[in-house]
Amino acid sequence: MMHWHADINAAAFTSGATLTVLSQHQVVRLARADTLTIDTTNGQSISAVVLNRSDVGVRLDLGDGERVFLGILVDESLLPPGENRLAFSRQVWLAQ
Repeated sequence: MMHWHADINAAAFTSGATLTVLSQHQVVRLARADTLTIDTTNGQSISAVVLNRSDVGVRLDLGDGERVFLGILVDESLLPPGENRLAFSRQVWLAQ
């Protein structure tokens, strides 16, 4: 089980919102039971747990009973070090 930091480009999970998970030191691979701290555009943080991971996406439990499904949009899990100064590894997910 891993803990990830992520950002969402909205104040809440709505259809079309994107969730970006970055890591400077390890390959981003969301897996079942991983936890996330998600920063929203309005400055709030959302805690989430990965309930399920499949080839088509992930289902998150947001802790308040809300569950969201996200499909993979960008998978740059194995960027060579130094190629992208913001992160070593990055995944972008699209809320359905």
